[in-house]
Amino acid sequence: MIGLYIYVAFAWYTIARKLGYKKSWLAWIPIAHFFLLLILAKKHWAWGFFILIFPVYLVLAVFWMWLIFERRGYPGAFSLIFLFAVLPGVGGIFLFAFLVMLGIVAWSDMKKKRKK
Repeated sequence: MIGLYIYVAFAWYTIARKLGYKKSWLAWIPIAHFFLLLILAKKHWAWGFFILIFPVYLVLAVFWMWLIFERRGYPGAFSLIFLFAVLPGVGGIFLFAFLVMLGIVAWSDMKKKRKK
């Protein structure tokens, strides 16, 4: 679990740096990284309090990640994989796929010109 946390935090840290956010270190703080998603998606940070309502947060997080992935020049639909990670039985496969996609978005750069 610690290795998974480090991987995800480092991926969001890298994405935040590549998007020019100066406080990218927020990715390493357990609750603050939810607010970092909002900031990177260019939404008001107060929406982060929806983390207290899991089903609502899950849908909003997919939307926020969609915007972030598009800002990095990748298809926003990659974020839908995260939504399927909660399915019983196959959730582990989708979680692994999401982690791979998150790594691609963090550490690769699209060859085509990114939208700004």
